[in-house]
Amino acid sequence: MKKINKHYLIRPLSLNPHRQPYIDAKAAVMAAGGWFPGASGLYRSAPILRMLKGIYNSKCAYCEQEPKGSPAQVEHFRPKDGVFGIVHTGYYWLAYEWSNLLLACGNCNSTKNNQFPIRNIPGRVLGPTLLAGVLDDRANFILNSPLKNEGFELINPEIDDPAKHIKFLPSGKIVDSNSPRGTLSIKVYGLNRDELWINGRKKIVDDLLYKFGRRIDRYVSGERAAIVVIDDLKDIIEEDIWRPISRNLSYSAFYKEMLLQYDQFLVAAIGNKRGATVLRIAFIKFIQSI
Repeated sequence: MKKINKHYLIRPLSLNPHRQPYIDAKAAVMAAGGWFPGASGLYRSAPILRMLKGIYNSKCAYCEQEPKGSPAQVEHFRPKDGVFGIVHTGYYWLAYEWSNLLLACGNCNSTKNNQFPIRNIPGRVLGPTLLAGVLDDRANFILNSPLKNEGFELINPEIDDPAKHIKFLPSGKIVDSNSPRGTLSIKVYGLNRDELWINGRKKIVDDLLYKFGRRIDRYVSGERAAIVVIDDLKDIIEEDIWRPISRNLSYSAFYKEMLLQYDQFLVAAIGNKRGATVLRIAFIKFIQSI
């Protein structure tokens, strides 16, 4: 997960509050007093999905992976149809609110489902705010009251800096940074499920160490000179670490952490002291070159 810059005032045309499709969709759920089968799927229309993909570079807001096996989905941060563990209609009136829509992969979306824990439990918003009998759109904005007063617990990458709440370990596992919100978000989003940890981040580290090890072995055995092997290692760093960072590909936040903490994440895993030294030099030289 990484911080995302989303301009809430720049929204898809289909969510323009003065356009009829938006007015009709919102009016229908308001009249029903909750989400219902057959309610408008306007929130997942092509223009909205396209804009979210542009903002997120087609990656999931939570796991930062480009969805595999199923297409990216429009996710409601505050669930539109019920809230896990309590009697609540769900935040149906926010179903088409731009500040409540994120991009998610199907697995993260289904894992989170309709969970939405908050700090201010007595302050839970139970229904829409009306102004002269009409839905007050200002109260729908995620940073305005009364929604702001709930004190949402899950990390929202559009608002929070995830780096302040979670951190990566060299094993690829994600842990909290002494943050209860980090602990909760890791659990609710399932950020350490095998798909992401074992077959994702850990595999990235293992594959890199294998590539580095093959080049280092040539140096340790005397087959190739240090200067040649260092250049080879720099090429791997550029292609397999810097490229995902610079192109904002899947797991870019993890790749960035590996580059910043190369000693802890990669050099420390090289069992040979001479090999570890050439890898460290390669990282230093590469970082100096960018």
